[in-house]
Amino acid sequence: MVAMFGGHHGALGSKVYINIFQQSADRVWTQTSRIPILDDEPALDDRLALSLSGDTLAVGANYAVFIFARNGNEWTRQMEIKTLRDTSSTMITLDGDTLVMAEYGNRSSISAYQRNTNGVWGDKARIQLQSDASSSFSSIAITLSGNTLVVSDTAPNTCQILIFERNGAGAWIQQVDVGSFIKQACPVNIWRTGLSLNGDTLAVGGDSYGKYTYVFARDAVGLWTLEANLTHVDTVKGDWFGFAVSLHGDVLAISAEGDDDKDLNAGAVYMYTRANRIWTKRAKLLATDGAAGDRFGHALALGERSLIVGAPYVSDQGRNSGAAYVYTTTLKLAPVNVDADIALINSTTPPPPPRLYDDESSALARVLWCRVIGVTFVVMLFMY
Repeated sequence: MVAMFGGHHGALGSKVYINIFQQSADRVWTQTSRIPILDDEPALDDRLALSLSGDTLAVGANYAVFIFARNGNEWTRQMEIKTLRDTSSTMITLDGDTLVMAEYGNRSSISAYQRNTNGVWGDKARIQLQSDASSSFSSIAITLSGNTLVVSDTAPNTCQILIFERNGAGAWIQQVDVGSFIKQACPVNIWRTGLSLNGDTLAVGGDSYGKYTYVFARDAVGLWTLEANLTHVDTVKGDWFGFAVSLHGDVLAISAEGDDDKDLNAGAVYMYTRANRIWTKRAKLLATDGAAGDRFGHALALGERSLIVGAPYVSDQGRNSGAAYVYTTTLKLAPVNVDADIALINSTTPPPPPRLYDDESSALARVLWCRVIGVTFVVMLFMY
């Protein structure tokens, strides 16, 4: 999952929409659904989170988590889970029938919910941190894959990246803090990190200035080791290399939303592939129509057939209305091949990829989040 955070606050009556796009057999993306999430509800800010798994969609706000289910192109709200009263933000991650939510602020809590065979969400389990872990997170990210959960707390001087495993009784047990592998590289001002977990591979984005991304791998006996420390010769402080990361198999996308190649803070995305435990850079993607401050790469979503890149401050539809760039890729091959848009990698002046906008984007809307699962693509819009 990739979540995007903004600095604006909405008042009572602010609206958030989830826009669902479907890809046809000939790879044309069409908006199929538009779900109003928050309308005339308690005041909120745009620190929202979203997670999609199959036909289930979870949306986290600072006071509740909403769960939606899909039937055809129709999405209906199934459940609302209230959060702690003094929670400042809620992060969520959804995989199959498991939802994990992390609330942080004045009080912090991590809980897992399980959906039973009747489709009812219940069986709440509190995830306990070991004594050396922070009880009040300052900045948190979570990612879930199967029975493995990763929780990062990257507050100043903390740099904890905790890996939990779910046992046969349904309890989540902390296994290791892989942050110990990279504590020496954690600066005092670290405040957020990108996380992506796919099977036995974990990618951890770098610090708030961004020069490194770390890749961890789990072996056959369950031991996690540092597999790669990725950086690039043209990466400098302020590029935010690793601000967002997205893994799919042996392919890794890493964003540098502060990259200046196109213009100041226009942004970029690096593509890496793995062979025999060696990660190799294959491409650097730039928005050919990128402009200063677009922050191309603020959100990433990598699937089997598509890479979606969010640029929240593109202003084509109005000031900071945002856009999502869609790259079609054959990810099972190494090096990466981009079939429909092969010029994006092999040409220095490629045509721009398709971009998806909401039909009602305006100067009062921003793209907040994007996620791709198979042929389904989700965009969150915040309407002021």
